[in-house]
Amino acid sequence: MQHACELERVSTSGLYDAMKRDESIALEIRHAQAESEEQTLATMRCNTFDWKREAWELERKRRDLFKPPTKDIETKNEHTGKDGQPLPPAVTMTIVGTREELLAAAARKVGGG
Repeated sequence: MQHACELERVSTSGLYDAMKRDESIALEIRHAQAESEEQTLATMRCNTFDWKREAWELERKRRDLFKPPTKDIETKNEHTGKDGQPLPPAVTMTIVGTREELLAAAARKVGGG
């Protein structure tokens, strides 16, 4: 609101006083704010690859409507195997042999010999 007042060369307190005196001024201001929010939401819908800037802007302008999720929400990730069974233990392999021996074994395996 302060930025808009500076652009129009009006004091913020003067605008708030005018809004208190004249409901039509208050309605116009709220309407302009709603239009700005709708334009930001439309931009977010069109630019799905870069929506974070617009979300950040809405969170700052109207935190009452667009506040980010709170940290009070608990998330729980559970990892299980097939049909809810526990995951199998990790497999550990130890490779024994020199590099040349391993390459020769791989060549025999690929070559079929």
